[in-house]
Amino acid sequence: MRGLDRRTERGAAERRAEHAVQEERARIARDIHDVLAHSLGGLVIQLDALEAVSVARGADEDVVARVRGARVMAADGLVAAKHAVDALRRLPAGIDAALGEIVTGARALGMTVDVDVRGESARVPVPVGEVIASLTVEALTNARKHAPGTPATITVAAGRDAVLLRVANPLAPPAERPEPGISGGHGMPGMRERAEIVGGRLTAGPAEGEWIVECRVPYE
Repeated sequence: MRGLDRRTERGAAERRAEHAVQEERARIARDIHDVLAHSLGGLVIQLDALEAVSVARGADEDVVARVRGARVMAADGLVAAKHAVDALRRLPAGIDAALGEIVTGARALGMTVDVDVRGESARVPVPVGEVIASLTVEALTNARKHAPGTPATITVAAGRDAVLLRVANPLAPPAERPEPGISGGHGMPGMRERAEIVGGRLTAGPAEGEWIVECRVPYE
């Protein structure tokens, strides 16, 4: 009876966690669409107008080049936001299938992405797999935004009682990194919050010439 009670309690906890993840996914998708898509769309229009005015008034070539670069970043961010929203809304169940679709989408955007799933991926609970998938989407979006043109490597190691996600990409050369005031941060607080929903811990930062995102989630 005690074993049955524990299994019942565990099942109820998993259902609550799955519901929380679904709500979080919907919220994230809305936030990306409402904040990023709308803001970046308006920014692209403003930068187009600023470029036209700068050229017409004979502005310094460096100023015009920076305006054009900012416009490209905003347009790329708009495309990336759309793909992120689409991915969050339609990722299939199962960590293998979800990662496969994420990688396919990233490659369609011109990224070079390798993925390696090790261990017993079928043991990863659905709520945990969904969080791992959403973190992978954002990690790849950040890699494309902050180190464009660099390859990314995704490694998922699924054990009997925990799963580890690792997304790594080479840091862009200093001269090719976006201006801090334009590119913004890596969105780490939001990613950490998503990991904590399922009891995970996320770390991110530079190491040996790479930007590395790691998240470990125990599930038993």
